[in-house]
Amino acid sequence: MRFHKFRAKRTRSFEAAHQLLEGTCCKACSVIHGHTFHVTVTLVTQRLNKGMVLDFAIIDTALAQACSEFDHALIVPLRVSEHFQGQLEEYADRVRVVDFNPTAENLALEIYDRFRLRMLTHLEAGEGDRLHIESVEVKEGEAGAAEFYDPDTREELEDGVGEADDHLDGDSE
Repeated sequence: MRFHKFRAKRTRSFEAAHQLLEGTCCKACSVIHGHTFHVTVTLVTQRLNKGMVLDFAIIDTALAQACSEFDHALIVPLRVSEHFQGQLEEYADRVRVVDFNPTAENLALEIYDRFRLRMLTHLEAGEGDRLHIESVEVKEGEAGAAEFYDPDTREELEDGVGEADDHLDGDSE
C-alpha cells in the first residue's frame, strides 16, 4: 500500500526591527536592526480534500493574522525594553515587547503558536485527522533562516502512519 505525502507552503513577508539580548551572538545583533522577514508555513497531509491540502486563501488569512502584530514593529525582549521604556512610549503602538529573545528561531516558534491558534477551527473540524502544521520557517532577509517544526507530525509522516490514499484528487469524507 502506497502512502502519499502532500505539503502546501505559503509565505508572507513583513518588515520589522528587533534587538537581541546582549551576548546572544555578535555585538551588532544587540543593537536595534531591521530585516525583511519571510515566514513560510508548511501544512502536510496524506489525504487531499477536494484535490488540495487546504485552500490557500484560508492559509493566507491565518498567516497574515499570525504575523500582523510584528509587521512594521520594533520587537524587543522585556529585559531590554525596561532600559529605555521612556523612549519607547512615543512609538508604543508599534513596539512589541515579548517575553523571549526575538531570534529567528524564537519568532518561528511564536508565529507557529499564533498560526496554530488561528487554524484550530480547520484542524479540529474534521481536518485534524488528516491535516497537520509541519513547520514554520522564518528567514531574515535572503541569507539566513530558522525553522520550527512539530516533531510529532514529522515522525508520523516519516513512519508512514495514517491512511493510504488510493486517489489523489478525490473528496475525502
